[in-house]
Amino acid sequence: MIIRGCCPIPKQAVPTLPSTRKHRGRNVLAAGLAYAGLCLATVASAKEIHSNGHGGGRWSETATWHGGALPTADDEAVIAARDTVLFDRDDMETVTCKRLILDPKSNLAFQSGQGKRTLTVNGPVETYGSLKMHAQANTDEMELRLASTVAAERVIKLERGGALLVLGRADLPEGRRNATISVSPSLVAKTSQTGELTAGARTMIDVQNARVDNIAILATGIDNTGVKPNERCNFSGNRFTGQARLNLSFCDTPSIVKNEFEPMVMLNRDMVGITVVSCPLADIKGNRILGAYATGISIVRTECSATGNTLENCIRGISWHGDHWYVPPVMLKQNTLRNCKNGLVLVAVAGSVEDTYIDGGALPISIQNAKVQLTSVVITNPQNSVLMNVPNSSVSLLNCNIRPDQINGANSKSGKSESPAVEAMAFLVVGLKGVVPPRTQIEVLTSKPAAPLAPGASDLNIRNSPAPVHTDGLTALPQTLTPLIVKSWQIEIDGKIIPAPEYTLRVLQPPTEASGKPRTLKTLKLEVTDSWFRLKPNDPKPTIEIQLP
Repeated sequence: MIIRGCCPIPKQAVPTLPSTRKHRGRNVLAAGLAYAGLCLATVASAKEIHSNGHGGGRWSETATWHGGALPTADDEAVIAARDTVLFDRDDMETVTCKRLILDPKSNLAFQSGQGKRTLTVNGPVETYGSLKMHAQANTDEMELRLASTVAAERVIKLERGGALLVLGRADLPEGRRNATISVSPSLVAKTSQTGELTAGARTMIDVQNARVDNIAILATGIDNTGVKPNERCNFSGNRFTGQARLNLSFCDTPSIVKNEFEPMVMLNRDMVGITVVSCPLADIKGNRILGAYATGISIVRTECSATGNTLENCIRGISWHGDHWYVPPVMLKQNTLRNCKNGLVLVAVAGSVEDTYIDGGALPISIQNAKVQLTSVVITNPQNSVLMNVPNSSVSLLNCNIRPDQINGANSKSGKSESPAVEAMAFLVVGLKGVVPPRTQIEVLTSKPAAPLAPGASDLNIRNSPAPVHTDGLTALPQTLTPLIVKSWQIEIDGKIIPAPEYTLRVLQPPTEASGKPRTLKTLKLEVTDSWFRLKPNDPKPTIEIQLP
């Protein structure tokens, strides 16, 4: 007995066709027993239609197919090894085939320059070869549609050696995409469905400037470094709609850049826009995730960066988790989170969060069992008085508009630690007015240190002092390598709040002789206040301005 489609049919009822599929290794006996006696009458007419084995041709030409018979809605279409078939039809309102299979070293390419080209499969797509959709013409509208009413059949499988290459135009107006992978409403039931695109090791998946509708992409174990031939994992400039999402695990250096996620319906509580698990050096950059995802971006046990992403209306914006065995270094930079119930969630990680804007939300930042520095993090329109939760963590705040009374959990840090639970620091930009001698410097020291400084020792409350005054009368701006930074308040591990120390600032004119001492032009006392926060860190407006004689 041989399986055809979903149900067994007697071997003698199947036309003799060239077989190139021994390597696929079906368990014929198990499948036959599982489906024995089912649907014999309905499947008896189904056939496995192979391409000609002599190079292929156009899909719509009879010469392309073995025996001269085109695949129908009830047939399995098989692209034979070393054949290239050009898909040249628009089957938007009909089914192209029941199942699509690409043998190793086979190719199926969509025809370009001829308008709409829609391939509708009423079952699974299984490829060991290459499936290409290159919509290079302005008039192209290419689409691969899954239309089965059976959930298990709405799947595209990239098997070992398989490739899916989808390339749409990037210059179309109003965000339109002319290459699409979708699950269509059933031609029978007309209901919304979802499907999966799965890819494993030794496969190539490259989707650019396309629309992915109601498809969950699940890729595992793909090397995108270029070291391994015929492996690629790249998603760039795509629009994910419906219940589409992207899930990558154990992929090396995958690229997820400038994609848009806009769900059309309310998603279930576990839906995540982008999931990255154990994918070293993943590039997650410039994505826009809008809508009711449980989590917009979820990163787990991964050393990578997430830069320039925008997330709105997610339950959780960005979630980054390590564990007891692996505490990954994180880099979050220039991300924007709006109206997310929990904006930023960091658990068991170490690293930095820079230039991040969080607007709205019940709890903008949650940090647990982590060691993190936040630099120029701006929080606006919070729904509650608590902006940050930091149990069992060491957190440094540099130029953040967060006060100590807006932090919870700082006194839950267990054990002994030399570092405080939370330490705040501030940029100091000094501006001089009047006659500024050449090579003038600004020196800042703690006015009343806990213990006298040893000769030549550095004041640990200040960084980059003394600081030179530049020709514009300012000390270094924050986004340079050597800005003045002073310690502000801190919260000890027992929850005690230590206010900012008092500082002494001196304006120094270097000595005219090598053996001389600098001349003090002005001295004043400083106290760090909330007004030192710089909304735009590199704004040339000074923190304090000093008039010289």
